Amino acid sequence: MKQMALALCVMLGLAPSPVCAAPGDDDLERCHNLGTTMDISACLDGFTQDWDRKLNAAYQKAMAAAEAEAGQQPQLQAAERAWLTFRKQNCAYYATTSGTISRVVGADCLARMTRDRALELEEGVRP
Repeated sequence: MKQMALALCVMLGLAPSPVCAAPGDDDLERCHNLGTTMDISACLDGFTQDWDRKLNAAYQKAMAAAEAEAGQQPQLQAAERAWLTFRKQNCAYYATTSGTISRVVGADCLARMTRDRALELEEGVRP
């Protein structure tokens, strides 16, 4: 039930709350509590790299599961390509805020979107 609630929160883009707390929220908070913009950005970049590996693994599992369903692999591949384009453009938009905080805002966008997509794909392949 908790996984279903989390998946719903991720899909609806709901803000973190006790019900909608996502894996990695503590790590994101730790990153944001570091002292400098450079340290925060580096921490968020590491977070994104970790979740990008999880995303790639979840995508491979989803593609394997989609192989059993006629026509699903091309749909998943197209969806993932569209999502990658959206993530890039969406986070570029957020990264254009004024001042040095733009690096943090852009890195936070990449971190959260990557984590959320990995969780979405992981949830989609569970029985």
